[in-house]
Amino acid sequence: MNAHPLTDALLDEERHLPDPAAVMAGVRVGIRRRRRRRLVSAGLAAVAAVALFLVVPRAEAPVADPPTATVHIRLAWLPDAVPADAAYSAGSAGESVTYGNLVGGPFLQATLDQLTGADETKWTETTVNGAPARYTADDRVAAVSWTLPSGRTARLTYGGAMNPLPPQDLQRDALRAAAGLRDDGTLVLRAAVVPTYIPEHYYAAGVDSSGGIYLTGQGGRIPDFVVALSMPVPARSPAVLPSEHSPMRVRDIQGLPAYITVGPTLSVHGFHGRNVTIIGDGDPRPSEEELIRIAEGLRWAGP
Repeated sequence: MNAHPLTDALLDEERHLPDPAAVMAGVRVGIRRRRRRRLVSAGLAAVAAVALFLVVPRAEAPVADPPTATVHIRLAWLPDAVPADAAYSAGSAGESVTYGNLVGGPFLQATLDQLTGADETKWTETTVNGAPARYTADDRVAAVSWTLPSGRTARLTYGGAMNPLPPQDLQRDALRAAAGLRDDGTLVLRAAVVPTYIPEHYYAAGVDSSGGIYLTGQGGRIPDFVVALSMPVPARSPAVLPSEHSPMRVRDIQGLPAYITVGPTLSVHGFHGRNVTIIGDGDPRPSEEELIRIAEGLRWAGP
């Protein structure tokens, strides 16, 4: 029996929005259809720098200007355990700010207006700045959910698989961080890539602080495709991943090496000094050629 069902569930839910690294993007994608997938499976897919892409009717949809989005989340206090550098994303599916590593932790993630599917009815009632709230905690993760005076739904999760703090400390720090959350921020995110091919009925709906984007066609609430950018990392030994997750070389994309893995999933290395990982969520599964077409249509907008 899993000794930490709450941790697994919370970590799985918080993987939704893009992060500057493709690893984090891979962890968070699939909030709707892959809610119950174990964190370790998402981590394996992310480490391989791989992605899924939905098969849809083809349509040329040039985008003249890079998408932008404004992050309104602002945190006045952070626990000492998490780093000060943050990864942001914002768009029609909500906003997110993440400090630390979602896989092992410690991390703190705050969101606004994100769909989670979590059943909070059994969480403990409390207040945040006088507003009704609910929280839950185990020995690895604490989470708080409440509504801001503006009417926006906020959620904050703190902890991690490697967390050394007892539940009462996690709960204390999560509630303190929640009390300092505001939605008056003005950080503008600008995409570094522009898609010249977007599937029919989809549109660019959000941006992350890596310069990546996501596309949606589900009423603007779920990011079905994520184009994540990350800086190159040292090559890992093939022994790190099972053979079914090992990347397979495909033809060059825009003159750059590209790799496909089980899924199928696709990554392109060295795109203006970065690696591109295209991540999707949908059914039926994409073809290899569809993934390649999306990647071939990306244009650099800098910096």
